Amino acid sequence: MYANDTAGNINSTYVSFTVDTVNPTVVFNNVVGPYNYTKGILNVSVSDINLDSVVAEINGTKNITLIPSGEYFVTSEEFVEGLYTVRIYANDSAANVNSSESVTFRVDTTVPEFDVNTKEGAYFNYNSSVLNFTVIEDYLDNVTAFNGSTEIILDNSTGNYLNANEFADGVYNVTMYANDTAGNINSTYVSFTVDTVNPEVTILTPVDGRAYTRSSTTITVAANDSLSGVSSVVAQIGSVRTVTLTKVGDYYTGSTERLSNGYYDITIIATDLAGNINSSETANIRISVPNSNHVSSDVSDEIGSDVIRNFVSGAAVLYGSEVDMGYAEQLRDDVEDGTNFALTKDAVIVGGPLANGFAREYNNQFEMPISNDNPGEYSGVIQVMKIQDNSGSIIKSYTIVYIAGSDRLGTVAALEYFKTLDELPNEPITVKWTANGPVLVE
Repeated sequence: MYANDTAGNINSTYVSFTVDTVNPTVVFNNVVGPYNYTKGILNVSVSDINLDSVVAEINGTKNITLIPSGEYFVTSEEFVEGLYTVRIYANDSAANVNSSESVTFRVDTTVPEFDVNTKEGAYFNYNSSVLNFTVIEDYLDNVTAFNGSTEIILDNSTGNYLNANEFADGVYNVTMYANDTAGNINSTYVSFTVDTVNPEVTILTPVDGRAYTRSSTTITVAANDSLSGVSSVVAQIGSVRTVTLTKVGDYYTGSTERLSNGYYDITIIATDLAGNINSSETANIRISVPNSNHVSSDVSDEIGSDVIRNFVSGAAVLYGSEVDMGYAEQLRDDVEDGTNFALTKDAVIVGGPLANGFAREYNNQFEMPISNDNPGEYSGVIQVMKIQDNSGSIIKSYTIVYIAGSDRLGTVAALEYFKTLDELPNEPITVKWTANGPVLVE
């Protein structure tokens, strides 16, 4: 600028300035979310030749100044989980302001939750709606389930996720996945078994259509379920009683207990762990115990040899447990508890030393002591020992027959084989129970 007066004096000075009528430009570099992290979310580009400051207004209540980082403006502000609306105020030194740019986003760091209604390790006897679970998540994106590497098609029409297609029988190891719109992922696991097939049942004893001359008889059943396994086997003996059979090795065994003369339908009811029931197998038997004037009526007519019949008739038949009592009654009606028995006559021990006190007293004196391991699974022994009593003025001699096995089927095998003998054996006889009955072990 120049100024001069009438006398010719001249002066000048200098000033510089900028005319800026343009607001800063603002661009959000980040997308609108949602985010599953809390820091580094805001990233803004601001352009202006005379930029002064960049401020972010958060939800209309809080202002933070963004700091330059290379070409961008950022903040170390941590955004806790929630919904945010952010408006940028960009000011230049000419007082131009751009406050027109805003963004709304959500921060979500919580993974979806599972509520699994299918019980771990459960067994099912149906195919539909076996897999049953709920996902708790407000912003759910996707839910999948896999049995191993095979995807399970899901149905969510009920509010719960269910298997849309029926499951085939088998064991399932299912992993469920859920992710939300923020990218949070969770998974959980459940295993279960689908089994819609009834157990298989074969009645080994008693034999269908046979007449029995004892008031009780042994029940032996093969019951199998290849998938879920057998949970219980019971025998319904007409309308008289129900007997729960005990598993011994591969078989289930028990006794009818005492029955009156007559016809009986013995129906086996086998249930597996999935609740499937087989009650279709029945044996019809007749109990025909001879009347009191029958010769040796107290001794089982299943014993064919007069030698064996006479010995059993004159001996004390001893048992130790309720099951062994049922076995003992297959030799004769009059049986005794061997717990406190004192030897004053010949004796027949039915059952091993664990339950029978008399057997326990003499077990180790026999040539083949009975244990859980000897003679072995499903195996039993018939052996005879003579005991001499020198306690009185007259020497007395008693014969003890020991019929016992390592398990109940071993005892049954020995008992059934004993009935077929012609005379008392001089050496121990080992027999084993099979699907065809007792077999001699050579």
